[in-house]
Amino acid sequence: MDNLFIEGTDQTLEVEFKTNGKLRLQGISTPDHVNRFFEPLFQWVKEFEKTQPKTLELEMFIDYLNTSSTRILVEFLSLINELREKGIEVQALWKYEDDDEDMFEFGEELALTSGLPLTYKSVEVDY
Repeated sequence: MDNLFIEGTDQTLEVEFKTNGKLRLQGISTPDHVNRFFEPLFQWVKEFEKTQPKTLELEMFIDYLNTSSTRILVEFLSLINELREKGIEVQALWKYEDDDEDMFEFGEELALTSGLPLTYKSVEVDY
């Protein structure tokens, strides 16, 4: 099993999934073919589960998601939650800009919809 890295674009998230269980999603997600983009992420996590990991750390810092990306992210977080329910220690961090209350609330909605508990961290961003 290899690490997975997908460079972010103006329409897709940057993805960094490491075999040590540290996963990161960052950026914007508005791809034309959202399923095609997310399929390797789902496959990677399913392969990762086969390695019988003890822990998984997911860090997300997302600026914007369109509707189709939101739906598939909920599915992805539900998959991560299934790992947690199988006994893998999962830590999921939702980062948001310190003045972006909408993204904080969006993280709360994702947690509620997917069942995956999230920890929230506001970050200061310099432009």
